[in-house]
Amino acid sequence: MSNVEISYTCGFCEIAFTSTNPNRRFCSTSCAGKSTAKDITGNVYGKLTAIKRLDERNASHRLWLCRCECGNLTKVPINFLTTGHTKSCGCFKGKGQRKNHLYLFEGTNISRINKDTLFKCNTSGVRGVHQHESGKWMARIGFQNKRIYLGIFKTFEEAVAARREAEEKYFKPIIEKYNKKD
Repeated sequence: MSNVEISYTCGFCEIAFTSTNPNRRFCSTSCAGKSTAKDITGNVYGKLTAIKRLDERNASHRLWLCRCECGNLTKVPINFLTTGHTKSCGCFKGKGQRKNHLYLFEGTNISRINKDTLFKCNTSGVRGVHQHESGKWMARIGFQNKRIYLGIFKTFEEAVAARREAEEKYFKPIIEKYNKKD
Protein backbone atom coordinates (compact mmCIF):
# COMPACT_ATOMS: atom_id res chain seq x y z
CA MET A 1 0.00 0.00 0.00
CA SER A 2 1.47 3.36 -1.01
CA ASN A 3 1.51 6.48 1.09
CA VAL A 4 -0.34 8.78 -1.28
CA GLU A 5 -1.23 12.21 0.03
CA ILE A 6 -4.93 13.06 -0.32
CA SER A 7 -6.47 16.51 0.01
CA TYR A 8 -9.11 16.99 2.71
CA THR A 9 -11.05 19.79 4.34
CA CYS A 10 -10.98 19.83 8.14
CA GLY A 11 -14.28 18.70 9.66
CA PHE A 12 -14.05 21.42 12.31
CA CYS A 13 -12.32 24.56 11.02
CA GLU A 14 -12.71 23.80 7.28
CA ILE A 15 -9.02 24.42 6.51
CA ALA A 16 -7.69 22.38 3.57
CA PHE A 17 -4.90 19.88 4.38
CA THR A 18 -3.26 16.77 2.94
CA SER A 19 -2.69 13.43 4.60
CA THR A 20 -1.67 9.87 3.82
CA ASN A 21 -4.22 8.58 6.36
CA PRO A 22 -7.62 8.07 4.63
CA ASN A 23 -9.39 8.10 8.05
CA ARG A 24 -8.05 11.50 9.09
CA ARG A 25 -10.72 14.22 9.04
CA PHE A 26 -9.08 17.03 11.04
CA CYS A 27 -6.15 19.33 10.19
CA SER A 28 -4.55 19.03 13.65
CA THR A 29 -4.90 17.26 16.96
CA SER A 30 -6.40 20.41 18.49
CA CYS A 31 -9.24 20.34 15.93
CA ALA A 32 -9.67 16.56 16.30
CA GLY A 33 -10.59 17.07 19.96
CA LYS A 34 -13.34 19.52 19.13
CA SER A 35 -16.86 18.60 18.15
CA THR A 36 -18.10 18.89 14.59
CA ALA A 37 -21.65 19.01 15.94
CA LYS A 38 -23.92 21.80 14.82
CA ASP A 39 -24.37 24.64 17.27
CA ILE A 40 -28.06 24.75 18.29
CA THR A 41 -27.66 27.47 20.93
CA GLY A 42 -30.82 29.59 21.02
CA ASN A 43 -32.89 27.14 18.96
CA VAL A 44 -36.36 26.40 20.34
CA TYR A 45 -37.71 22.84 20.46
CA GLY A 46 -41.26 22.75 21.80
CA LYS A 47 -41.07 24.54 25.16
CA LEU A 48 -37.27 24.14 25.41
CA THR A 49 -34.59 26.60 24.36
CA ALA A 50 -31.05 25.22 23.91
CA ILE A 51 -28.67 27.22 26.13
CA LYS A 52 -25.31 25.47 25.80
CA ARG A 53 -23.67 22.21 24.83
CA LEU A 54 -22.41 20.20 27.79
CA ASP A 55 -19.35 17.97 27.93
CA GLU A 56 -21.57 15.15 29.21
CA ARG A 57 -23.03 12.41 27.03
CA ASN A 58 -26.11 10.20 27.25
CA ALA A 59 -25.14 6.95 25.51
CA SER A 60 -23.40 8.33 22.40
CA HIS A 61 -25.27 11.64 22.18
CA ARG A 62 -24.09 15.01 23.46
CA LEU A 63 -26.25 16.60 26.16
CA TRP A 64 -27.52 20.17 25.92
CA LEU A 65 -28.57 22.39 28.78
CA CYS A 66 -32.02 23.74 27.98
CA ARG A 67 -34.39 26.20 29.64
CA CYS A 68 -38.07 25.29 29.65
CA GLU A 69 -40.78 27.94 29.30
CA CYS A 70 -41.73 27.17 32.92
CA GLY A 71 -38.25 28.30 34.00
CA ASN A 72 -36.71 24.90 34.81
CA LEU A 73 -33.30 23.89 33.48
CA THR A 74 -32.91 20.38 32.08
CA LYS A 75 -30.25 18.31 30.29
CA VAL A 76 -31.45 16.76 27.02
CA PRO A 77 -29.64 14.63 24.41
CA ILE A 78 -29.35 16.57 21.14
CA ASN A 79 -31.12 13.83 19.19
CA PHE A 80 -34.15 14.04 21.53
CA LEU A 81 -34.40 17.76 20.76
CA THR A 82 -33.94 17.57 16.99
CA THR A 83 -36.35 14.64 16.54
CA GLY A 84 -39.07 16.17 18.75
CA HIS A 85 -38.90 13.34 21.30
CA THR A 86 -38.45 15.80 24.18
CA LYS A 87 -40.44 19.03 24.10
CA SER A 88 -40.37 20.17 27.74
CA CYS A 89 -38.67 19.59 31.08
CA GLY A 90 -41.56 17.32 32.05
CA CYS A 91 -43.91 20.05 33.24
CA PHE A 92 -45.90 19.72 30.01
CA LYS A 93 -46.31 15.95 30.19
CA GLY A 94 -49.57 14.94 31.80
CA LYS A 95 -50.76 18.47 32.55
CA GLY A 96 -50.69 20.89 29.65
CA GLN A 97 -50.51 18.13 27.07
CA ARG A 98 -53.85 16.70 28.11
CA LYS A 99 -55.53 20.05 28.72
CA ASN A 100 -54.39 21.43 25.39
CA HIS A 101 -54.91 18.25 23.37
CA LEU A 102 -56.96 19.14 20.33
CA TYR A 103 -59.26 16.09 20.43
CA LEU A 104 -59.43 15.37 24.15
CA PHE A 105 -62.95 15.58 25.54
CA GLU A 106 -63.79 14.55 29.11
CA GLY A 107 -60.53 12.62 29.37
CA THR A 108 -61.09 10.77 26.09
CA ASN A 109 -59.09 11.07 22.87
CA ILE A 110 -62.01 11.49 20.46
CA SER A 111 -59.81 11.27 17.37
CA ARG A 112 -58.49 7.85 18.45
CA ILE A 113 -61.82 6.22 19.31
CA ASN A 114 -63.41 7.55 16.12
CA LYS A 115 -60.84 5.74 13.94
CA ASP A 116 -60.75 2.11 12.92
CA THR A 117 -57.00 2.15 12.30
CA LEU A 118 -54.96 -0.65 13.84
CA PHE A 119 -51.61 -0.51 15.57
CA LYS A 120 -48.75 -2.04 13.56
CA CYS A 121 -48.42 -4.88 16.06
CA ASN A 122 -52.10 -5.92 15.72
CA THR A 123 -52.36 -9.44 14.25
CA SER A 124 -56.07 -10.17 14.73
CA GLY A 125 -57.41 -7.39 12.51
CA VAL A 126 -59.68 -6.08 15.30
CA ARG A 127 -58.66 -3.40 17.81
CA GLY A 128 -58.52 -4.67 21.38
CA VAL A 129 -58.65 -8.36 20.44
CA HIS A 130 -55.66 -10.69 20.45
CA GLN A 131 -54.89 -14.34 20.90
CA HIS A 132 -53.99 -15.25 24.46
CA GLU A 133 -51.05 -17.58 25.22
CA SER A 134 -53.63 -20.28 26.04
CA GLY A 135 -54.85 -20.18 22.43
CA LYS A 136 -58.11 -18.51 23.44
CA TRP A 137 -59.02 -14.92 22.50
CA MET A 138 -58.74 -11.97 24.84
CA ALA A 139 -60.66 -8.70 24.49
CA ARG A 140 -60.08 -5.36 26.19
CA ILE A 141 -60.76 -1.71 25.60
CA GLY A 142 -59.01 1.51 26.59
CA PHE A 143 -61.19 4.35 27.82
CA GLN A 144 -60.39 7.56 29.71
CA ASN A 145 -56.80 6.48 30.31
CA LYS A 146 -57.85 3.09 31.73
CA ARG A 147 -57.53 -0.40 30.26
CA ILE A 148 -60.72 -2.39 30.77
CA TYR A 149 -60.41 -6.18 30.61
CA LEU A 150 -63.40 -7.72 28.82
CA GLY A 151 -62.52 -11.38 29.19
CA ILE A 152 -61.02 -14.44 27.54
CA PHE A 153 -63.19 -16.23 25.00
CA LYS A 154 -63.10 -19.61 23.29
CA THR A 155 -63.63 -18.15 19.83
CA PHE A 156 -62.44 -15.11 17.96
CA GLU A 157 -66.05 -14.17 17.15
CA GLU A 158 -67.01 -14.07 20.84
CA ALA A 159 -64.07 -11.79 21.63
CA VAL A 160 -64.96 -9.48 18.74
CA ALA A 161 -68.61 -9.35 19.91
CA ALA A 162 -67.47 -8.42 23.45
CA ARG A 163 -65.23 -5.67 22.06
CA ARG A 164 -68.07 -4.27 19.90
CA GLU A 165 -70.45 -4.26 22.90
CA ALA A 166 -67.84 -2.40 24.96
CA GLU A 167 -67.39 0.17 22.15
CA GLU A 168 -71.16 0.75 22.22
CA LYS A 169 -71.14 1.04 26.01
CA TYR A 170 -68.08 3.29 26.41
CA PHE A 171 -67.35 5.04 23.09
CA LYS A 172 -70.77 5.74 21.64
CA PRO A 173 -72.12 7.96 24.50
CA ILE A 174 -68.97 10.10 24.67
CA ILE A 175 -68.88 10.54 20.87
CA GLU A 176 -72.54 11.56 20.84
CA LYS A 177 -71.95 14.00 23.69
CA TYR A 178 -68.90 15.42 21.90
CA ASN A 179 -70.87 15.89 18.65
CA LYS A 180 -73.74 17.65 20.49
CA LYS A 181 -71.46 20.16 22.23
CA ASP A 182 -71.17 22.19 19.02
